[in-house]
Amino acid sequence: MPQPPPQVVTHRRTIIRQAVKGLLTSADTAAGARVYDTRLHPANTQPAIFVSTPSDTFTDITDLTVVDDNLHDLAVEVIVTAQGNTDLAETLDDLCEEVEAAIYADPYLADQSVGFRIQRVRLEATALSYTLETDPEAGQAVQSWVWTYREA
Repeated sequence: MPQPPPQVVTHRRTIIRQAVKGLLTSADTAAGARVYDTRLHPANTQPAIFVSTPSDTFTDITDLTVVDDNLHDLAVEVIVTAQGNTDLAETLDDLCEEVEAAIYADPYLADQSVGFRIQRVRLEATALSYTLETDPEAGQAVQSWVWTYREA
């Protein structure tokens, strides 16, 4: 009797990264559909948004009802980029505001059909930087988010 194919399990880090990308793609930001799931995708047109998950830390939890759960803190970087102009800082701030509004409208990613419990979402920091080495000059803002979820 033939064996069924092994079931492919998608890591929750991948699910959250793709859900954040989907959320920001469907949001009404100045980047439009230029939302990518890694920084490796070239941004030929700007503004653009990049979503990456650089780290996933966890803590073992033991309580009376659940043994050996893991509480994960998934770091999600949302990087917004824009071409240089006389109001580059304001352009980046506006893009950051659009990203924040989109995420805070659905922080638990329910509209993206995430099928597990996200317990907390927080924006930890935003860092802006500028480069004069491109033509035209450009800037970026890196928003450091943390999605906390529980995995049995």
